[in-house]
Amino acid sequence: MSIVSLVTKIITNDLVAKNHFCMRIHVPEISASSVAGQFVMIKARAQTYNHLLRIPLAIYQKHDDGVSILYCVVGTGTEILSKLRAGDEVEILGPLGNGFAKTSRKNNLLIAGGCGVPPIYALAESLQQQQKSITIFLGAKNKDLITCVDEFKKLGAQVYIATEDGSLGEKGLVTDLLIQHLTNDAIIYASGPNVMLKAIARIARDKKIPAQLSMEAYMACGIGACRGCAIETDEGYKMCCQDGPVFEGSGIDNGQAMSLSVVDT
Repeated sequence: MSIVSLVTKIITNDLVAKNHFCMRIHVPEISASSVAGQFVMIKARAQTYNHLLRIPLAIYQKHDDGVSILYCVVGTGTEILSKLRAGDEVEILGPLGNGFAKTSRKNNLLIAGGCGVPPIYALAESLQQQQKSITIFLGAKNKDLITCVDEFKKLGAQVYIATEDGSLGEKGLVTDLLIQHLTNDAIIYASGPNVMLKAIARIARDKKIPAQLSMEAYMACGIGACRGCAIETDEGYKMCCQDGPVFEGSGIDNGQAMSLSVVDT
């Protein structure tokens, strides 16, 4: 698989929910070679936006002419991206990292917490194309931070929602919903904030169920050169950008786990 680095144009960049934007980028080369769980490094091309580092963002959807990136405005870098419009240029590097691994398990449980939806949606699309059964668990602090419910349902997925304030779905944590649907033939895929991934890793370990976690550390290069995104595993330190971002839950020191979609530089 080859990594592409190029300057290209934005097709659309629309507000889709509170503080959430969906950017579609003309990169057919990346779309053709990427798999669910991989990411790109992206930054605005215009010199008026003085932001040195590219931002790591998970691939949300693939199209014939490129990819879509769903991102939440959480800092300077993503705020700059939100101001870009159709026709503006961006620098993009990808696809990067590894993706979710295929398994023969029948009960596919996909969990997205907070801004962790993009890699989970990409995986759901891939599983739907394989005619796999999909159950989605979405969790957030409140209803304004829940995204892509209709999109998941269009894939034929069963969708469960938990919000901490009870404004949508069940009141409580998304991990509480997950526990209710665990079976011996299940596999867990998750992307979300640190505390959620830690809880899911414990649940998977206690129930002896395999889990694949979309991890993240702050990244400068995205290709393992800067050594800045090391996370601790049972096999020593691994580079999140190169050895991940998807890791087996059983081998991760989850104290450093974060969602790939959340971090901003």
